[in-house]
Amino acid sequence: MSVMTKLILLCLLIGSLSAKPYTDISQIRAGQYTNPVIVHAVVSVPTGRFGADIFYIQDSNAGIKCIDATKPSLQLGNEVEVLGNVYSSQGELTIEVLSVQTYSEAVPPSPAPLSTSQAGQETYEGLLVIVGGMITKVNIAESLVCIDDGSGGIWIWIDPSTGIDVNIFGLGEKYTAIGVISQSGNTYYLLPRFSTDIKKGGSINKATWGQIKKLYQNRLAQLRKKRVLGYRK
Repeated sequence: MSVMTKLILLCLLIGSLSAKPYTDISQIRAGQYTNPVIVHAVVSVPTGRFGADIFYIQDSNAGIKCIDATKPSLQLGNEVEVLGNVYSSQGELTIEVLSVQTYSEAVPPSPAPLSTSQAGQETYEGLLVIVGGMITKVNIAESLVCIDDGSGGIWIWIDPSTGIDVNIFGLGEKYTAIGVISQSGNTYYLLPRFSTDIKKGGSINKATWGQIKKLYQNRLAQLRKKRVLGYRK
């Protein structure tokens, strides 16, 4: 292939990306996208918590897992622009990252307050959530505990790389837990990121989700005004 041909192909690629609109994560979850996608979002799980190449992002309505082979250093709350291809792994939608640009200082995102039964639904896969309830099952060997607020339980899985001690949970005790919702096969799990995501007792203010959505919308609206990677609507 001649140098001129390569230049022409590169120009065509850049031109196609420059005309490609941003994709909301909710559109990806609804199947309304074409690869590659361009997403503006906030980092809800930084790299290094579940693996050096894994992070989670979310916008004002939904969240999604990302895998980046370059193992970028992303902080909790960074606003990012992600270019990548969407695929499904063990039932969980994932973006295979082609490039990621970080913008802004890290401002930690707020979790969506849900019931334990809501947290185990496809709608909330990839989203950072907070639930509260009683520990009804404990499986130390598998680093699993089930939390239930009376609406139906969801499994909390403690990733060993987080350093969280699964032995802190006791049957019949009440806890609040923050984490992202992950899917493996037909089962949904809540994955805490830090030891501070787990608190004994506590309460959840379920009236704040609308306010949280507005915060995300405002942050991402500002981000979309910036020229970060050079491909825009």
